[in-house]
Amino acid sequence: MLKQYRLLFAAAFLLGSVNATFAEKTKGLGDASNKVAGPTDITADCAPPATSIVLDLNNVRAMIHSGGDMWWDLQSVAQYEVPKNSGKHSLYAGSLWMGG
Repeated sequence: MLKQYRLLFAAAFLLGSVNATFAEKTKGLGDASNKVAGPTDITADCAPPATSIVLDLNNVRAMIHSGGDMWWDLQSVAQYEVPKNSGKHSLYAGSLWMGG
């Protein structure tokens, strides 16, 4: 009986993962005037990230960009400094990932 449950669970998992693999990311798929098949612009007409800020909290100084990049100046220079104004950088780069 346990072997049947394991087989059923494995089959359900495989079918679910195959279904998620073939999901399409297209813009205007339901529009009748859209003749293009396949993925197109999926940025939702958002402007590219263009700002950054230096956070100066407690004894930490760190640069954060609006595009999700953190702790570097986008030119290969570390910008996460602890303690601040010491010239010691404990992290080089990171980024914020979100999904929904």
